[in-house]
This record gives sequence, structure tokens and C-alpha cells, in this order.
Amino acid sequence: MRGALSIAATALMAFAAGRADSQSTTQFTTAPPPAAPQAADFVVVSRIDNTQTVETGDTQLLLTKGKQVEHALVRRFIFITATLRTTEPAVTPEGTAPAPQSCRFAYRSFLQRQICFTSMSGLTSCTQPEINPLPDQTEGDAPAPANAQPGFCSDVFRPATTARVRLSSSLLSNAKALFAADQASKVDPMFKAAGVSVKVEQTLMRQQPARAASSAPPATPTK
Repeated sequence: MRGALSIAATALMAFAAGRADSQSTTQFTTAPPPAAPQAADFVVVSRIDNTQTVETGDTQLLLTKGKQVEHALVRRFIFITATLRTTEPAVTPEGTAPAPQSCRFAYRSFLQRQICFTSMSGLTSCTQPEINPLPDQTEGDAPAPANAQPGFCSDVFRPATTARVRLSSSLLSNAKALFAADQASKVDPMFKAAGVSVKVEQTLMRQQPARAASSAPPATPTK
């Protein structure tokens, strides 16, 4: 593959050099470390974690530098991570049984990007997936319904479902703008720094089923 992906290699090396001099626009962040644990007024009985892909988008690019021409594909995911915990009071008054349970749920959203380059020879090289947390999130808690069964705190628990659907709908309505902003602030500067001209050939977006995902994007965020 040596020499076959020269435009891509040049761009990536120039981008890496730029990051050493200043904070680059492609610097990804993860959630800050959790605060020191405090004495909780509840205990976690069970916990469910999953990931749901909300929207995907592929942007095909034509890269040129002088007489060199390459093709690139920018693949993006918008996805939600879910944490659902069945909890009960840490201290239950004597003579009270069973302890009242509740469902505490939290949903966070992320944008993942990966770039693949295809040279004139047909060889392909891809970057590592990178994940950027989005500001959209929601959380809440609700008491167990009457005659609740074990495992009631899940993605089908109505208050949690309502919160997740609301968040997914908001992300879907903003997906096109989020992808465009990511292209303008993260991808285009990388190629511009290397003197590479970029032309968008096609953008394809595919909405995912509105349900708790059984499949996840290629990478998951650091908790």
C-alpha cells in the first residue's frame, strides 16, 4: 500500500503535526471522571446497559492534490447509550416490607466517525473510529408500577421509553445538521491543512429502527 494512499497519508500526518502545536478541532473528549462517591440514599438492585444506533450517514468525498486523485468515505453514527438501574432505599424503616423500588434511567448521545480512503489502485485504508459526546442527554427516575415483576426497569418501562423516544426524535431531527457540522469542523480542516481539495460526491443517511439496539456501532465510549 506504500504510495497508494499518498493524499490520505499526507493529510493525516499534517493533521497529527497540527495537534502537537495547538488544541485541534478534532480533539475528542470523554465524560469527566465521576466525582468522589457520596453516601447514597439508595442501593442498586440490578442494572442494564445497552446501546442504540439512532442514525447513520455515509459521505463520499473526492480528494485531489495536484494530479493525484483519491476517494474517501466518511461513515458516521449517532447513537445513544442507556443505563437503567433498579434501586431501593439504602435504609428501610423496621417493619416495612418489601422495600419500595424505583427505576433510575439515563441516556447519553454520541457521534462516531471513521474515514476510509480508496486509492486509484483500489486499495483501502481506514482510520480508527473516533467518538465525540453530544450535549443531548436525559435522565430521570420513576417508582415501580403496581405488581411490578423483577426486571421491570428496562427499555420497555414506560417512563424510560418516553424519555428515550423523545431524545431519539430530537437527534433524528438534528442529524443532518450534526453531520454537516462535524464535516465542517472536524474533517475539512484536516485536509485543508494538507493542501487537499475536497468535493462531496454524495451523502446517504439511513434512519435506524426506533427500538433498544441489539447491535452497536464499531466502538463504544469510555465510561
